[in-house]
Amino acid sequence: MIHGEVSDVRKSYRWGIEVEGLEIGYAQKVKIPDVEFAETTHGGQYLDVKTPGRMKFSDIEIEKLMRGTEGDSWAWDKFLGEQDPATGVATPPSEHYFDLYILHYDFDGKTIIDRWLVKGAWVKKIAYSDNDRKSDDNIIETITLASLYYVREGLSLIHI
Repeated sequence: MIHGEVSDVRKSYRWGIEVEGLEIGYAQKVKIPDVEFAETTHGGQYLDVKTPGRMKFSDIEIEKLMRGTEGDSWAWDKFLGEQDPATGVATPPSEHYFDLYILHYDFDGKTIIDRWLVKGAWVKKIAYSDNDRKSDDNIIETITLASLYYVREGLSLIHI
């Protein structure tokens, strides 16, 4: 018999994902995108003059997702809606872009302590952990999203 406390699932899954108002689920690990300016260098008389160029956003990675009310197939539905693998025909970006919220919960699993609004996201990649017959590990799904830009709510809007 095992003795000890049972851990609260909400404490392990401290990230929430909402796509267009639908609760997709909770994740144990989320990679918030990096944002940076490309550096443009101009020649001065004796020094290089550096100025900010285009703003770039890295990809979002969602790992160890516990499904919410929308079931298991939301990422695949979005992924296959971008291009039909049977015909090779792609849909226009306006049809497959979606907005989502990344929610960071406090240790109580209920209080939202930070929130990011991701605009113009699309499913870039769905990957699974390596499978091994001799391992008892669970299969971990990682969903990679690309996006146009994001806004950390409560801070200044990041424009394109």
